[in-house]
Amino acid sequence: ERFNKLVVRMTKSLAELQRALAGEVGMSNELDDVARSLFIGHIPNIWRRLAPDTLKSLGNWMVYFLRRFSQYMLWLLLDGS
Repeated sequence: ERFNKLVVRMTKSLAELQRALAGEVGMSNELDDVARSLFIGHIPNIWRRLAPDTLKSLGNWMVYFLRRFSQYMLWLLLDGS
């Protein structure tokens, strides 16, 4: 469940950031933190709160995140067959 919350939070914050950068909505402090963190290669604080503790950079963390995501999807597919 925690992983699902992380995926939802990441998706929502990235969509909101896209809208803010396009000028469709205002830039909140939270979105500013997301933008700054991504720019310097760090995991945004709002994601970090939902993710397991790590010292990885954003790039390395994303590789690990995508591997976990793929593993969970495979489990779901195998469980459903």
